[in-house]
Amino acid sequence: MRKKTLLICLAFLVLLLSACKGWEKKKEVIAWVSGEPIYLVDYQENLERNWKSGQDSGASELSFQLKLKCLEQMIEQKLILKEAHRLGINTTEQELNSELEKLIDLNNPEVQQSLEEKGINWKKWKEQIRQDILIRKTIDTVFKHQIYFSEKELRDYYEKHLPELRLPESARVRQILLMDEAEAREVLKQLQAGADFKEMARKHSKNLEAENGGDLGWVTRGHLPDVLDEFIFSSNPGTLSGLIKSQFGYHILLVEERSPAREPSFEEAKERIEKKLTEERKKTLYQRWIQYLWKSNKISINYQLL
Repeated sequence: MRKKTLLICLAFLVLLLSACKGWEKKKEVIAWVSGEPIYLVDYQENLERNWKSGQDSGASELSFQLKLKCLEQMIEQKLILKEAHRLGINTTEQELNSELEKLIDLNNPEVQQSLEEKGINWKKWKEQIRQDILIRKTIDTVFKHQIYFSEKELRDYYEKHLPELRLPESARVRQILLMDEAEAREVLKQLQAGADFKEMARKHSKNLEAENGGDLGWVTRGHLPDVLDEFIFSSNPGTLSGLIKSQFGYHILLVEERSPAREPSFEEAKERIEKKLTEERKKTLYQRWIQYLWKSNKISINYQLL
């Protein structure tokens, strides 16, 4: 009896030690950021999900530099999240749901199951989206009062870079898209007989712009299939096309306006200039800020685990 009890105890001890080793591995830390850990398992998941997916299929493993870059990115995220906490910035449920709605259909109960089937943990994914929003908000808050351009700065840029700001040839176009050739020919016949293009688009077109009367807005070369570009940029305003077949179906186009390539006025280019300069300034400020956060936090990395 004593021998049997001893064997049971030994078996239990082996299981306990095995569980402890598994727990230790799960909680193994690859880096510390001012007392906050980055666990090896989280690093490996991030590496697998976001870095190895773009790796050359012929390469057996990622280089040390790429592995380190992945970890440094996680450290930067941790630093920004710590700064968000210090500044009292958070992500609201409304902000989270608004962002999720851009990515998935929240009203579809099968979405969560579909993500899980692809190996994406629903809770972790939502938390990552929440953190992404928080990081963006923190960056915007920190730089909000540091990025400003005077009218003179914008005008100086405009005058020095006018050739780069040149607007390409463009055309305003309406479209009716149909999948069935017979239906497309009947719609074209009615248009040629004088039917209103906007009404016919709303009634028959299968593209997203149907509700707006098929209005594609102003388009430039290269934004539509070549076969459509050929008609659009060789036609005068008011020209109705015949049936044009592409990989998407049967198109009927109406060219409403044409605009030649030209240099924009300052007012036309102002918003584009400000956006470009803002992105450049933000990139410079971000690098300085991140360097400051690295220096002002105690960071340690276990390079042997990379």
